[in-house]
Amino acid sequence: MMVARCGFRCDLCPAYKDNTETPEARDKASAGWSKYFGAEVPPDKIRCRGCLAHASEGFHFHDPNCPIRPCVRKKGLDTCASCGECPCDKLEPRLAGFEETAERFRGDIPQQEYDEFFTPYDARKTLDELRRKALKKQRD
Repeated sequence: MMVARCGFRCDLCPAYKDNTETPEARDKASAGWSKYFGAEVPPDKIRCRGCLAHASEGFHFHDPNCPIRPCVRKKGLDTCASCGECPCDKLEPRLAGFEETAERFRGDIPQQEYDEFFTPYDARKTLDELRRKALKKQRD
């Protein structure tokens, strides 16, 4: 499992470099984001290395204005899951925005498309899972 600072699942994201090997995969990602999120991203711009990567590693398709990445890095953490303030005023709008969009489409899309275009961005679920694992590790 590869998790972005905010809790997005890079390994499941249709833009992540390992998931964009073919033009068809990039076309599908572009169409899905347009359909569900209103994001018009040309297929040739879809190939993310994730916000964990260093800028020298090539093209990133992450939000250059993301407040999460610099905050987590400044605190010396891996993800927001390790932060005692989580969810904070920087993260909460992203979580709420995702949840609102997912709720609007729930039941109206095939499960496969839900898995492809919503599961990767269910950061609240991922962060909660990471916190549970960390607590269990501390107890053991």
